[in-house]
Amino acid sequence: MSIEKQSIFWLCILSLVLFSFWALQSVLLPFVLGAAIAYLLDPFVERLDKWGMNRSLSTIFMLVTCFLVLTSILILIVPALYNELKTLVEAIPSYIESLKSLSAPYIEIIKQKTGLESQSDILAILFEQKDTALKASNKFLSGLAAGGSSVLSILSILALTPLSAFFFIREWPKIMKYLEGLMPRRHERTLKTLLTRMHNIVSGFIRGQLMVACFLAVFYAIALKLAGLEYGVIIGLSAGALSIIPMLGAIGGLFAATVTAWLTTGEIGYTGLIAGIFIFGQIIEGNFLTPKLVGDQVGLHPLWVIFSVLAGGALMGIAGMFLAVPVAAIIGVLIGFAISQYKATQLYTGKQAQETKAKPAAKRKTPKKTEKSA
Repeated sequence: MSIEKQSIFWLCILSLVLFSFWALQSVLLPFVLGAAIAYLLDPFVERLDKWGMNRSLSTIFMLVTCFLVLTSILILIVPALYNELKTLVEAIPSYIESLKSLSAPYIEIIKQKTGLESQSDILAILFEQKDTALKASNKFLSGLAAGGSSVLSILSILALTPLSAFFFIREWPKIMKYLEGLMPRRHERTLKTLLTRMHNIVSGFIRGQLMVACFLAVFYAIALKLAGLEYGVIIGLSAGALSIIPMLGAIGGLFAATVTAWLTTGEIGYTGLIAGIFIFGQIIEGNFLTPKLVGDQVGLHPLWVIFSVLAGGALMGIAGMFLAVPVAAIIGVLIGFAISQYKATQLYTGKQAQETKAKPAAKRKTPKKTEKSA
């Protein structure tokens, strides 16, 4: 089969897979979560297998252990989150009034520049047009939720996710062996090299970034709480969770924390202290956590990760956001491989053309005349 036909064949396969994901996005979320859990826990299950434990038992043991750990964490943080959320909901009207008073001097400037008749007109534009914002927020949230909750209830997702994770983990070696058997024999070595590179990038990024996010969530929550910031636990945990996407957690947490500090105290020094917590957290992450836990060889640029997560969420909802980083890693490896192949071609090097020009034309050899013997 020629290269052109092979390319068409694999493009058709890829298109079919992508179309299947898009068509089944409404029921895909629990299975994507199950596959992600299996991918993360498989190394631990493999180690238990080497110690002689049955794979089904080791799978159950790891899932139960993870469930207990997550339950313990929720028991610890849910009461604090509930109290802060309750306080936040009650304080929203006072914060709106604070924003109105803080913006009053600037509204006079806007009134002079725009020619609006009264300050109330500007306030109406800024603070009383809530319907549009609420509709946009609801549309965004419903779009994210379209990956599963529009068809399956939350309870069904909670039930299917551990079930799919169990079967994925238990059958993981068979799945890998089956996929390996589908590789074209001629290109098996190249494909294994590419898959190994993809695996190293995805596993290094996800496992490392999860550990970084957990550390930052605990650090931000404790530091903000000790600093006396209202809603510090909510802001800290949210910033840490968003740190799975590089830079997003730090930027979002810094903005939320400094605005909250300014609205609650109005002191520049205290607001600077809160900002310093996030700056210090980024120094620790950039100089110690990310180099040690994620590594420099992962090769996923933060902007590429942010774009892929946003694109995945826009296309496939929550399921697309979970698939975004693996797909981004796969695309990155394939693009790198395609560039390396392109640089080895005559189109890039132009060596053959140069050699042809440099090589002089061969002189035509004429046979020597032999003297006839007398």
